[in-house]
Amino acid sequence: MLLILLFVVFIYCLPSSPSPHSLSESGEVASYSRRRVSQLALDGLIVGTALVIILGWFYIYAQARGRTMWVPDWVEGFRLRLYVLFMNRLYADECYQSARSSGHACRP
Repeated sequence: MLLILLFVVFIYCLPSSPSPHSLSESGEVASYSRRRVSQLALDGLIVGTALVIILGWFYIYAQARGRTMWVPDWVEGFRLRLYVLFMNRLYADECYQSARSSGHACRP
């Protein structure tokens, strides 16, 4: 599963835009370079998300084997908050019930 995730991230992050050296007009070159900067930002976000998933897998695997990993205190607090949030189903049930009874959308 880990190899499949890495393969998908690698294939997604391959450059998909044409080379700017093959373009003749300077306006086209500028538009492709702007697109490439936004594509690099998106690639960074995807690679960062993949790294967080992989590190999370290692953390869960170590806990399942009875081993400990050093984790900063703020990460542990964030993990507990996310656990409570997802255990409460992102409070979607409460929002649905309040919207259903009042006829209005749920306001956080």
